[in-house]
Amino acid sequence: MHRIKIAAGAALAAFALALPADAAKLTFSEFDARIVSLGDPIFEDGFSVEADGDGFSSIFFFQNGSGLDGASMEIDSDIPALIKTQSGNPFDLVSAEVGARSALGGNGPASLRFEGTTQSGESVSKTVQVVSGVVELINFEGFEGVVALRIFGLKGNFVFPSVDNIVLNEVSEVPLPAALPLFLAGLAGFGAASRRKKS
Repeated sequence: MHRIKIAAGAALAAFALALPADAAKLTFSEFDARIVSLGDPIFEDGFSVEADGDGFSSIFFFQNGSGLDGASMEIDSDIPALIKTQSGNPFDLVSAEVGARSALGGNGPASLRFEGTTQSGESVSKTVQVVSGVVELINFEGFEGVVALRIFGLKGNFVFPSVDNIVLNEVSEVPLPAALPLFLAGLAGFGAASRRKKS
């Protein structure tokens, strides 16, 4: 009986490690009018967001103006926003909503550039155009297993790009291909222990 419990426990533990975590969504709803600078990150849903460089108030959070629902992250300088997991695990960038705010009759163009860095040091990037008052949902491919995500705001003629509702999946330390043999071994041990008990 003791062997059966051990085998079943090993199988369940391996399977639990292999399950994907629930997706996180960065909405910035609690950070209206907050200014973020280097060394002063905000934390939301297991992720940290801060300025990736020393400059003047590079990341802002506004309640209205970009067309995005609620507070959104407006980036209007060459210093990007840096996003990481608080645990240090890699993560996948799934999607984000983008928009822009105009001032003094500005008409752009403006854009956001997303840059991901993997554990091996490889990089992937995607640039999207933004239009004042227009919200667009962007889906990402190739941003799997990144350890750092940088978002650059490339403002136009008094048009300030914003991003909101960033959906991220934190990657388990034991990915499915690695955990599957452990799970199968646990099941095999469970079956063998059951057969011994019957005989």
